[in-house]
Amino acid sequence: MEALQRVAPQPAPRRQIERPITRGPKRSAVVLPKTVTWNKLDKRFAGVAMIALFVCTLVTIIMGVKAAEAKAQLAETSAQVSEIQKRNNDLKQEVGDLANPERLGKIAKRSGLALHNQNVRIVN
Repeated sequence: MEALQRVAPQPAPRRQIERPITRGPKRSAVVLPKTVTWNKLDKRFAGVAMIALFVCTLVTIIMGVKAAEAKAQLAETSAQVSEIQKRNNDLKQEVGDLANPERLGKIAKRSGLALHNQNVRIVN
């Protein structure tokens, strides 16, 4: 191992570079930009952009109101549909109860009618 240490090159020692002493960054004069002037085209473009922004905002608000109205109308219509479906189911149940053959047979006996199987036809 000693042989490897003798053969391997040793890094050269670092030399320190002497730097001159400075007393801070040099300051240069600050140049202020001139005031920006707007020509007619710039003013027109800015005006058109403001009007377009106002129109877009107005359209967004109107569409939000329309969407809320449509949602309320949909909820009302859905409630009406479910109420009508419930009523239809109740009426179907009532039709089934009224068309019960036992019930019809009782009513026929009370009225003095007789059942003749030859005359009976089942229609769906």
